[in-house]
Amino acid sequence: MKLLLTGAPRSGKSTLVRRLLEGFAGNAGGMMATELLGSDGRRCGFEVQVVWRPAGGALQVMERAVLAEAAADGAAAGPRVGRYILRPEALTLAVKALDAAMHEGGLVIIDEIGSLQLASPAFRDAVMRCLDGPCDLLATVAQTQDPFVGAMKGRPGVRVVEVTRQNREHLAAGLRAWVSGEHRISQACQARPGVCFRRQVLRRRIRLCGTRLPLA
Repeated sequence: MKLLLTGAPRSGKSTLVRRLLEGFAGNAGGMMATELLGSDGRRCGFEVQVVWRPAGGALQVMERAVLAEAAADGAAAGPRVGRYILRPEALTLAVKALDAAMHEGGLVIIDEIGSLQLASPAFRDAVMRCLDGPCDLLATVAQTQDPFVGAMKGRPGVRVVEVTRQNREHLAAGLRAWVSGEHRISQACQARPGVCFRRQVLRRRIRLCGTRLPLA
């Protein structure tokens, strides 16, 4: 299962990821990028959080690092992406988190794949390892014209769902069952490769909000 959630800023992609994890029975881990707020309540940057959720447990932040800070007079030197100064060491941490999550099995979380993250070739390579590997993937993707993102969305086996303020509640209920069902199938296929030919049959039994997902 490779599921990419896309949508406009503040459409609810990250909130939807957390809601999907609430009903997920297996392990999950990876990275999340969250906003940093200044004393005036305005966004002044982002941080990377290494997250882990044991089966049946709560999502935990294991480690964190500043990903980017708003450029200002006297700010430390570093690569610039838009109005932010990037901290490459945070992306190194994010890559390690993704590789560790793939090694542990379960569901790999990437929240999000955006312009800051895509500035790192190593991060792009880690995303490709997630897409090419046997792990299940749940990721949010910024709306961008970056060719890498376009190619990622067009890969065989990748599902792309657009999140809006109007549909996010509807999606939460349906996708929770779909993600759990797809993960069970993936685990069964890895444990018993001989039953993989039944995958398409089983997928037809998993419904999304009363309708069937389009099948490849």
